[in-house]
Amino acid sequence: MNQLAIKYALIITVASIIVKLAIYHAGLQHQEIGRLSLLIPILFLLIGILLGIRAMSKSSSNIDEFNGFKNDAKNGIRIAAFNAIFFSAFIYLYYSQIDAGFFQYRISEGIKTLFEQGASKEELIQYHQNAHFFLNPARQSYFTFFGYLFMGLLYSVAIAFFINTKTFKRFKA
Repeated sequence: MNQLAIKYALIITVASIIVKLAIYHAGLQHQEIGRLSLLIPILFLLIGILLGIRAMSKSSSNIDEFNGFKNDAKNGIRIAAFNAIFFSAFIYLYYSQIDAGFFQYRISEGIKTLFEQGASKEELIQYHQNAHFFLNPARQSYFTFFGYLFMGLLYSVAIAFFINTKTFKRFKA
């Protein structure tokens, strides 16, 4: 089971990395489409968990309804956990090596916006300190890891529930 979970997690992670790097190489990470690069991996996570649960439930024989739900949810959580590990490691490398100036750009844009709105010097200093605390590769990697774990947990339970209802039983077959 873990081999299938790792396989689906790697597929999700590679697809997410390709999207993130394509947006970076096109120079669009600071534009509106750059914000989509945050949502597309979450969509990949949903699709990967769905397909992974389906593949794993086909390869095992579940005896009753509750064990089917429980096993499907655990399998989906496994996929999400491996994906969270792989993708958060990539996020750390991305923001520390590939696009190292991303956070500095975001901080300077925020300060510029606050300055234009007439913020005081103390407010600008406070914003700068808070931004440096949260906007760094390590924190972004932590947020990505725990965010993906949480989203994967929700997706896994919801997908396992819907797959194990009578209406969607034929999806597993």
